[in-house]
Formats: sequence, C-alpha cells, structure tokens
Amino acid sequence: MVLFPALDGRGCLEAGGQALIDYYADIIEEMDEGDPDRDAFEHTIYTKMTPVGFDANGRISLPRALRELAGLEDRVVFAGANRRFYIWNPDRFAVFDAEMSRQAAANKAKLAGPSRDAKAARRRKLAGGEA
Repeated sequence: MVLFPALDGRGCLEAGGQALIDYYADIIEEMDEGDPDRDAFEHTIYTKMTPVGFDANGRISLPRALRELAGLEDRVVFAGANRRFYIWNPDRFAVFDAEMSRQAAANKAKLAGPSRDAKAARRRKLAGGEA
C-alpha cells in the first residue's frame, strides 16, 4: 500500500494499493512528454508516494511528515472512494463531507442515463472498437 498527500490540496492523505498506482500511471502515460501537468503529477505523486506495510494486527504506521501534513493526531477517519481511500483529520473530514454531500445532492441528475452511454463508449474505445 502507498500513501501520499491528496492531490486536491484538502489536507488529507490518499492511499491505495496497486490498482491506484496503475490508475495514475495509466493516466500519466497518456499525457504528452513535456506537458507541464504531466511533470507536476509525476513529481507530486511519485516523489511523495510512501510505501507502508501492515503490522501483525493489520495496522499501518503513518510517517511523521505525512501525519503532520494531514493534521493527524490520535484519531483519524478512513474514507473509501473506489480504488483508493483517504485518511483524514476528523474535523477536516466533517467540513469536506458536508461540502460533498451538498454538491452530490445538487447534482444527482448527473447519475442518470447519459453517463451510462458515455461509459459504454469508453469501454468500446478501450477494447479497440469504434467510440
């Protein structure tokens, strides 16, 4: 498993396994060499990515620098999000959670039909078919 400061700048840690590493690697590889965004993503993700292991009780030890960056002390919140999870300071998470809940409620129509069509088109394109 790896940890790094979340890319959105919200002051939490992003964490995941090989699926997350592969996800970012695939996206970055699709970007043009020399693209300043590619350089920024490579730097921000790969130079700050910290591998962590589990102890005999299934716990991880968070490096001090990452704990300090995320404001983590004696309590944390683990928040799952598809192929990754986030480790939050509980107070920061409460603010973020409320913000995301409001945004999701205001935009729930985006979960309807057209997104399914777009997803099917992406799958066809990845499989080498016409989009």
